[in-house]
Amino acid sequence: MICVADSGSTKTEWVFIHDNGSMTKSSTIGLNPYIVESSVISDTLRLAVADVDSSDLKELHFYGAGCSTDAKVEKVFKALERELKNCQIHVHHDLLAAARALCQNEEGIVGILGTGSSSCHYDGERILKSMPPLGWIIGDEGAGSFIGKELIRARYYNEMADPLAKAFDAFLEIDLTEFLDKIYNQPLPNKFLASLTRFCSEHLEDDLIKSILQSSLAEFVDRILVKYDRPDLQIHFTGSIASVYNGTLKEILKEKGLLPGRILKSPMAGLLKYHGIHEV
Repeated sequence: MICVADSGSTKTEWVFIHDNGSMTKSSTIGLNPYIVESSVISDTLRLAVADVDSSDLKELHFYGAGCSTDAKVEKVFKALERELKNCQIHVHHDLLAAARALCQNEEGIVGILGTGSSSCHYDGERILKSMPPLGWIIGDEGAGSFIGKELIRARYYNEMADPLAKAFDAFLEIDLTEFLDKIYNQPLPNKFLASLTRFCSEHLEDDLIKSILQSSLAEFVDRILVKYDRPDLQIHFTGSIASVYNGTLKEILKEKGLLPGRILKSPMAGLLKYHGIHEV
């Protein structure tokens, strides 16, 4: 049995492929090593393998957000190894997951727009160049956490019309004091901010919401994607934000003379294909 796991900052998809070709799937919290401790990674793995015989697992390909440095890869590897004694473990950055899933063996530009954001230039085998991921406090342009911050600014800087402000307050269900506590004192503030983007999908006809979405996605294109200076290559995307707002994203790319490519909510199907596994 082998396993392919795709872990973002919010959730992890696990697909276990048995020797007869059948699959067992499970979903857990995200395991970004910048956010969660090693013990959480080990505990979460135990939950993920609850419905399979982990002693049969011979190979694990773990693609994770935050697995961008040797130190973080080692942290994840050791946490997984504690639970899987006789398994060949491969830990990769989630950017490589997106590149392999979207491009397979072709050259292209890849963007991830989910809770966070990242990008790279992939040559069909390896990542040639990527912008450093600066995280939700400084970076994550175009991502859910970024859009969530823009919504909060618009609300508390009195930029929302009264009906929209009231609708947002009802959606948020907490006051400013409680909100600030969630951001500065509670765990996973980036995930909480990203959850606010559901409000955008419910008010897409509002001019302010349109402006927030367009400016947030345009900032990712202008500050990140344009820097690769390869207008001849298609730009592929994965992630919930890219999937939900794909129309706006494609319009922005075309306006800037760039080539929209494939847009997938999740890279898992493409990853399974890359590893020679076909879903049944």
